[in-house]
Amino acid sequence: MRSAPVRDVRAEGSTRFSCRRLLRASATRMSRGGVNRQIGSPPSPEPCLVQSRRARFRGGTVIAVDVHELAEHERRVRTADGYRPAVCTRCGGERLHLHDHLHRVLAGEPQAMRIDIVRYVCASRKCRATWRVLPAFVARHLWRRWTTVARTIAGDPGRSLSAPVPARTRRRWNARLASAARQLLHLLGQHDEEAVARFASVLSFDSTRRDLVDLFIAGRVLGAHALADIASTVHALEPGIRLV
Repeated sequence: MRSAPVRDVRAEGSTRFSCRRLLRASATRMSRGGVNRQIGSPPSPEPCLVQSRRARFRGGTVIAVDVHELAEHERRVRTADGYRPAVCTRCGGERLHLHDHLHRVLAGEPQAMRIDIVRYVCASRKCRATWRVLPAFVARHLWRRWTTVARTIAGDPGRSLSAPVPARTRRRWNARLASAARQLLHLLGQHDEEAVARFASVLSFDSTRRDLVDLFIAGRVLGAHALADIASTVHALEPGIRLV
């Protein structure tokens, strides 16, 4: 895997101290976003969050980890090569043809935001895998910007003019964040970058996904784009695995 660049990495001793202090503060919260923290092991995550797509489907989703702005996305979709993958990750072939464009509407924006999603197909007749390329700012399967998701789970949706996220959706997202992070910790612990693996080792296997999010956002060890960086890194390590 091509590892995400590591930024703002602290010395190991200060990192562990800061991370543990963050976790202690998190553990004192009686509730957050309407979800009570359970004593003992957190509940298992929903099946949709932990099912790998690596061997089940021909093709899938590729996340463009360097596209965090709508203007850059629109620039790339205007040309056939803008998002073209270098290789087919299913067969290793180096020729992929533009297949088609899909149209999606992102919810939770002041005005309906329609974006184009480009798909490529492997040129090999024995493969023919189809790859959909998403910009990093789009939350896969949630069809919202990651910034909208971040504001919602922080309990501060009023900081923008975005359309409100329904209460049922807020509860579902917060319940997912209150579930176990074991699989995510295992994946991040195998990251090529030592700093990322070290951060993952700070958390115990009884930690929640919210613990993981708080820790990695505080350390900015995967970058400055918070949930988008965490989600794209996890998906690159094991396609199909979701953060929320």
